Amino acid sequence: MVDDVRTTVTAVALVAALLMSCTGASSPPDAPATTGTAPASPSPPPDLSRVRYYEPLIRELASFAGSHADRLAIREEICRTAAEPFARQEVCRGAFTDEERVALVDRLTDVADRVIFYTGDDAPGRGLRVWVGTPDPHGDKLWIGGGMSCGGFCAQGGTYVLRPRGERWEVHGNAPGTGSWIA
Repeated sequence: MVDDVRTTVTAVALVAALLMSCTGASSPPDAPATTGTAPASPSPPPDLSRVRYYEPLIRELASFAGSHADRLAIREEICRTAAEPFARQEVCRGAFTDEERVALVDRLTDVADRVIFYTGDDAPGRGLRVWVGTPDPHGDKLWIGGGMSCGGFCAQGGTYVLRPRGERWEVHGNAPGTGSWIA
């Protein structure tokens, strides 16, 4: 009789397990009812490592305009030929992520009253316009092309050297042998 009870209990447990797996349930039948969705695991923080070197470069480029700007328009695409004056930015290897755009807007409020992002060659309206290129590692330094325009004959750019300083990066002038341009 004991063997019959064990066999019956084992069979009932197997049937219950099969039913739960078919319905997606993960708790025994007498457990409190749930909504059927598992709690979401916390998402990892966004990777803002690029912001650490693009922010000081954008600040450097914006400083050539001379004073606090009404509007700073940053090109969303990150293009290889960013150091060339008014070059067609056709070789783009990505763009700023949503998280990077939010972080840059928050961090650059002291540079301009309004920070926006634009795509393509033309920023909408008037104001300071900045574009940056892809980083080119040189030992512990990065060389990054970039340029700015504030309209008419107000423009400058080149390839800039950035060096790490703790968790941040600093701009240390133009990359040797690359020159710069001004309009």
